[in-house]
Amino acid sequence: MAGDGAAIDIGVTKAITAPFKIAAFLAIGFFVILVGRMAIDVWVLADAKDRLEAPAVIIDREMARAAAAPDFMGSTHDRAISWADFITEWFYRKLGLLRHMEEDQSRLGMTDQAVQRGVRSMDFAITRTLTGSQVISIRAAIMVSYLPWIGFIYLLAFVDGAIERTRRKFGAGRESSTVYHRAKYFQVTMATVVSAAYLWWPGDVDPLLILVPTTLACAALARLQAKYYKKYI
Repeated sequence: MAGDGAAIDIGVTKAITAPFKIAAFLAIGFFVILVGRMAIDVWVLADAKDRLEAPAVIIDREMARAAAAPDFMGSTHDRAISWADFITEWFYRKLGLLRHMEEDQSRLGMTDQAVQRGVRSMDFAITRTLTGSQVISIRAAIMVSYLPWIGFIYLLAFVDGAIERTRRKFGAGRESSTVYHRAKYFQVTMATVVSAAYLWWPGDVDPLLILVPTTLACAALARLQAKYYKKYI
């Protein structure tokens, strides 16, 4: 009886802390992706200034893709603008990184103008990292717009896998926890790596070329996961 009570307490604790763990994971993941994109824009692209597209061209192209994406829980275009504004406000303007770009130089004193001229050498890096951060926001909004389609594919894969599990259960099919666990781990790894690569990629990329094959591959793994789930619970 004591063991059952301990198991219940552990289950309740996990249920209570699960949302906080998920929120912490998403926050840390977002921060890592944002910092990683900044590193790409500053260190990898800094030596190719002459070959880089103008920030306005990049943003216009990404916003055009957002406008063409399906709407989910509101306009994808409006969501992309809102998220890009949020990134700009809280990660750049609040930290003062854009202050010297937006201030009217004619209203500054001689000392302040000298300081501003001294930090203008960082304008390229700041502009590039700002553009990259805005691209991350827009692409994240695009990914959210395809969640219903992704969920539908996953549902089909899960139902088909569950049917196969039932047939395996009543047909003396072999048990393989290895396939189940490998399918689960590869699924999470693939979704995480591909999502990060899509958000980090500095060039032009069609989201459908990323989302469609990745969704189908992860759905196939989800089917295997459901199919080889243990027969007896």
